[in-house]
Amino acid sequence: MSEDKFQIITGQRPKSVRIIFRGFWDDGTMQSYLAALRQHTATSADAVPFDKVLLDMRECTVQCQSVMEGFAKIVSKRTPHIIEYGILLPQSPLLKLQAKRLMQQTSSQFFEEEERAFQWLES
Repeated sequence: MSEDKFQIITGQRPKSVRIIFRGFWDDGTMQSYLAALRQHTATSADAVPFDKVLLDMRECTVQCQSVMEGFAKIVSKRTPHIIEYGILLPQSPLLKLQAKRLMQQTSSQFFEEEERAFQWLES
């Protein structure tokens, strides 16, 4: 079930969201994730439901090229509406590299400590 591969959690600060990524994704998981993002956006009364996003990648694994391209499309589409991204980095050096490469065109902060990432999200 691909829904266990991600979780979208609304933050305490208005317009903040934490997205948890888990495991290895395939194209079906990416489609489920896109549907969940659309649903999350549709349930908001605001045209821009969130503007500060924490991407929690600690439970994620290195992803295939098609999944990384899917993430890149999502990030580029949403970046104009996002004040800043925070990325809670995984232990894997290769996945850290993928995450940093993915976010290079955005205003982003990278975190290795959960507490600092959560403080940033709620600030």
